[in-house]
Formats: sequence, structure tokens, C-alpha cells
Amino acid sequence: MKHIIAFTLLVVGAWELFAQQEVFYQIETSLDTKTHQMKGHEQVFYVNNSPDTLFEVFYHLYWNAFKPGSQMAILSEDSLYGNPRINDKISHLTKGEEGFIHVTSFYQDGIRLSPKEHETILRVTLHKPLLPGKKTKLELDWEAQVPLLVRRAGRDNVEGIDYAIAQWYPRIAGYDADGWHADPYLAREFYGPFGSFDVTITLDSQYVVGGTGTLQNPEETGHGYQLPKVKVKPSQNGKITWHFKAEKVHDFVWAADPDYIHQTIQVPNGPKVHFFFQPTDSVRERWDSLMVFTGNLFQRLSNLLSPYPYSDYSVIQGGDGGMEYPQATLITASKAARKDMEEFCRVTTHEIVHNWFQGMVATNERRDPWMDEGFTRYYTRRLMDEYFPQTAPHQKYNYDGYFSLIKNGTQTPMSRHADHFPGEEVYRQSVYAKGGVFLGQLDYILGREVFDEAMKAYIREWSFRQPTPREFKRSIEKKSGIDLDWYFSYWLKTTDTIDYAIQKVSALPGTSEKTEIQLQRVGQMPMPIDLVITYKNGVKENYTIPLQMMWASKKQDSLLGDFQTLPEWNWPVRTYRMTINHPIAEIEHIEIDPGKRMADVNRTNNAWIWP
Repeated sequence: MKHIIAFTLLVVGAWELFAQQEVFYQIETSLDTKTHQMKGHEQVFYVNNSPDTLFEVFYHLYWNAFKPGSQMAILSEDSLYGNPRINDKISHLTKGEEGFIHVTSFYQDGIRLSPKEHETILRVTLHKPLLPGKKTKLELDWEAQVPLLVRRAGRDNVEGIDYAIAQWYPRIAGYDADGWHADPYLAREFYGPFGSFDVTITLDSQYVVGGTGTLQNPEETGHGYQLPKVKVKPSQNGKITWHFKAEKVHDFVWAADPDYIHQTIQVPNGPKVHFFFQPTDSVRERWDSLMVFTGNLFQRLSNLLSPYPYSDYSVIQGGDGGMEYPQATLITASKAARKDMEEFCRVTTHEIVHNWFQGMVATNERRDPWMDEGFTRYYTRRLMDEYFPQTAPHQKYNYDGYFSLIKNGTQTPMSRHADHFPGEEVYRQSVYAKGGVFLGQLDYILGREVFDEAMKAYIREWSFRQPTPREFKRSIEKKSGIDLDWYFSYWLKTTDTIDYAIQKVSALPGTSEKTEIQLQRVGQMPMPIDLVITYKNGVKENYTIPLQMMWASKKQDSLLGDFQTLPEWNWPVRTYRMTINHPIAEIEHIEIDPGKRMADVNRTNNAWIWP
């Protein structure tokens, strides 16, 4: 095991010279299916690759949120910040239905410590400070009760799945250049360091288990994991211990049900994909179709973004909707599958795309949720356009969501902390829809080909390194050669909007053979402009007008076609004049951004048509 240690480089910006913090989990747990309670022993080898000395550590105890009076329960019933998926459900949980997770002993390198529990956060003052480049062994025992499923994790979901075990173990919090991220759990997203997991799970032998990682003992578990013609060892005392390992991941999820069907496919040059679902007649054929679709999807994503780096992936029926985890997703299948196959594929696509942005790159979803959810939403809609083409592009869903914020007066800067958006609808439209539009705008600014290469470079450069918006910006700038300071500043820190207009089209004074076109920036946010002129003889001319502060322009764009680059537009100047060598009488139509890729809030002034 190699770690980057450089004690002499403790200077401003030294964080960039170190590897990320690392954790090595060894977890042993057992589940009593009669009481729905768990016990566990956990060892964490924590490597401090930062330039800081750590005097304390923090853990997440997520299941403590699922009991009456918790912060999540109170916030979910708040008139402004409430989550309609939860509402008052937590407040009605009984003692046997609520969740908890409590650490009963804690040791650092063999020395017993006294941690303090703050609902969903455990705070531990270290016996011996952890110096830069050093590691320590943190060992603890814990007990927990699986809550009735309210949000993501729990038992007895609406489709009859017994256990969706997510956010289930004491998870060490993220630490980076901004310090510890010990946010209370309030139903939104997650953040933690990369590492490895060695997990054993013991429960009744009739249960089928699927989750993160690769099963190490298929000959002992059976249930579809064993190789053909391999005899499965009999269980001991009606119990089976499942042993999973996962490398270079930041979380671990599993689910269990006695009725699961377990089937697999092998993606060419990709992972073995495991499917766990109940044999409901009404959706069985769609599960079969989903397996074929999923295999194709992994191949497409590996070409579009980067090769999938893990050997296994699991699509698991469970949870309360769709939720991504490293190497796995929990998905409620019946509602989506019964609606139509396209919706079933869309939900699955969204969760699988997450494995690149949440699983591999793993930005801080609490601080910058748009970097995961928005990027995932963009690629989900783009892929759905490929697999299920429609008259109205799927990206329109993102734009409609963003425009609804503007129409309702609820737009807020996208850089807001995930827990502090005013309401679930504002959160979803700001992070998912507006985040998707954000990436769509980069596609427009850079041009499709450069955009695709820049995103590949970003994934390649920042996988397993948990970048911030700054690193994303610099990665895209380096690949494209375009300065994006202005774009990130407007989009992340303001609520300014885009509105461009064709202000005037007229014969150039002094000649009838040339036409002058005058454009206007009506909105506050500047953008480069794609302009298409269609002549009455059917010929089209495509133009792009770069912003001066981009210091470059797009080089190619298959979605625009061949184009001419016009002189740059300076931001302080609200009008722009261009001259074409054709009489106005020959022009049939002029339009700004006919592909509707730019998030222009008023498209009624984007076109000019011959009277």
C-alpha cells in the first residue's frame, strides 16, 4: 500500500499535492430478522493524507434520523423546507418501527475512548493526534435497529422487499481542504472518503443478498452466485455468512429478501451485472428486457465517458424510488415498469450514470449536489434521446424545470448547500434540472465534439479524487482552450438569466445588395451566439459569435453543422451588428440558436421571418 507523503510541502495549496484521505473498513455484522436488529464490529484503518494534524474524527449514524423528534422529522414537516416524500411519516413510527444506531465501544489503537453522540453524528476526540501521512486504527462495536422504510433505507418497502440496508454502519465523515464535513442527516445526499470494504453479513439462510462489491464465498451462499455444477456447502444453524469485498469505493449498500430472483449478464469488456427482483408476473418480461438494455447501456457509457472500473454491478429492487450507491442501485420496480418500459429504463439509466459522477468522481454532494445530480440528469436525458427518440427532446425536461423556477420566482444560486434549499421542489429543479441545463450550456458553448472529449478528460483526471467546481472548471478549460470564469460565476453565484434578441434586420444603408443584422443582449447573462440564416432558395448559413472574455471560440459542432466564426462580442456592449453579402429580399428566416440548446428565457424574440 503506497501513500503520498510530503511533509515539506505544507504550503498554501498543499492539499492539491496529496492523495485523498483513505479508509479501510473491516465490518462484521449480523441481522436478526425477527427483531430487525443488527449488531456489528467495525475496524477502520484511517490514513491521513492531508497536510493537517487531526485531533478528532466524526462518524455518521444515519439511522438515528428515523425516530420521532429527530432533526429530519422536524424539518420534513416544516412548511417551507419540508420533504413531501417524508412529511409526518417519521413522527408516526412506533418504537419497533423507528431506527437507531449506537456505538457501544470505541478504541483508537487499543486505547478506549468516549465518543459523544449528537443524533446522526458521532464526535470522537482522539487519544493521540493523527499527524500528516500517518494512519490509525479505529475500532468500534455498534448496535442498530432497521427502521420501517421511510426514505431510502429500511425494511418492508411498498413492493414487499424485506430489507434495503443503506446508510447502515457508522461511516467516517469526509475530510478535505475545508475540514470535516459532519453535516446532520436531513434526507439529502452523502459524502465520504474513498477506500476499501471487507464486509461479512450473517442472517437466515433463506435470504438472498445483493449489494456493493464482489462476493468472496459463492460456494457457501449459493442463491445464484455459485458457478455451474458447483455444490453449495450446507448452511450452519440455518444461517449464512455473506462475504463481500469492494475496492476504491466510498460506501457500501446491501439488500436482502427471501423471494429475490438473482440473474446475471456479462457485459462485453465490462462488469458482470447482477439483477435482484421479485418474480411478479406483471413486470417479469420487462425485467428481462431491462437486462438487455442495461448491458447496452454500460457499453455506451464506457465509450461516452470512461470504461467502468469495477468487476460487478447490482440492480436491486428495493428502497423507495431510485438511489445510487457504488457498484449498486436500489430501485422500486413495479411502478416504473408498469407505467411503461421507457420509464423503467429511464430510472435505471439515471442510477447507473450516477456510478460515474457519484461512484467514481464522487464530488461532495452536500456542498455541490449539482455536480452529481445535474450531470447525471444531463446524460440520462441525452441517452434517453438515443434509445427512445421523441419529437420533443428529453433535454426539454431539464429546461422546463429550470424555466419553472424563473416563472415561479423561486430560482436560487445553484451553489447553495443541499440541505438549505427552500423546499424539495426548489431543490430538485435547482440541482437536477438546472444542473442538467448547466452541462447542456457547456455542450453549446464548446461544441459537441470538444464537450465530449472534455468530459472524458475530466472523468479520467478526477476519478477517485473528489474534485470541487474549481477543478471541474479547470479541467474543461484545459481541454477546450476556452476561458469559463464568466460562465461559472454567473451560473453558480447569481440568478441572472439569458435573453438574446434579433433587434433589427435591414438593407445596409447605401446598398441594396447587403443586409445588416442587429442583435441585442436583453438579459443580464452573456453567452456566445449561434445564428442560422435560411435563404429562400433553401441554402443555410451557420455562424457563431464568441464572447471576447472566452479568449477562444468553439472549433466544431456537429449539432450546428459547418459554421463561420464572426468577430467577438464584448460583454459591456449590448448590441452587435453583422453584415451579410445578400439582399434582404433573399432571406427567408434568421434565428438565434435554432437547436434550442441555449437556456434563453424568451424565445419569442429569437427569430426574424421575411414579412
